[in-house]
Amino acid sequence: MKDHYLKQELYSLIQSDQTIFDFLQKASLDGLWYWDLDNPEEEWMSPEFWLTLGDDPEEMPHKASAWQDLIHPDDLEKAKQNLAAHLQDTNHPYDQLVRYRHKKGYTVWVRCRGLVVRDEANQSTRMLGAHNNVTKLKFAEDRLESENRQLNAVLANSGLYILNTDIEGKFTYFNDKFKKDFGWLPFVAI
Repeated sequence: MKDHYLKQELYSLIQSDQTIFDFLQKASLDGLWYWDLDNPEEEWMSPEFWLTLGDDPEEMPHKASAWQDLIHPDDLEKAKQNLAAHLQDTNHPYDQLVRYRHKKGYTVWVRCRGLVVRDEANQSTRMLGAHNNVTKLKFAEDRLESENRQLNAVLANSGLYILNTDIEGKFTYFNDKFKKDFGWLPFVAI
């Protein structure tokens, strides 16, 4: 299948005009990184990554140890395992959620994705990666889980019979009071 002409045009534009790449990176990511696997301490991180963590990009070194000191130890281990699996098999995605410590002390949740870059001899030489800050999403998810637990506790302990149906009139929920008083058993498909 032939590439669409606009895709070809965009790729050419990215190569000829650095502001296009910068726009794409700033508009869609919260950090970009490019890592030298031959010299593992050397890693370029975009300014957006450091800003996400509350740091001044001008003060932060482009060293792997700089971010490794800020990542949650459990997540660092998970990232190392995921990296090893991805380097072994590029079909294994390098994609995980990790927790970083913001300069002000709170947790920043980041989706970290990467892709190994190989040389002509098929040796892994570099990694290209992208970060997306998903902290607001994680906090919203945690809040919803907490509210659901509270709601389920209220429903389960209510002295009333509480039932719910779908749009077709099929029952989709019975609270514990209803189940207990009527000896409800879950429906079994036959």
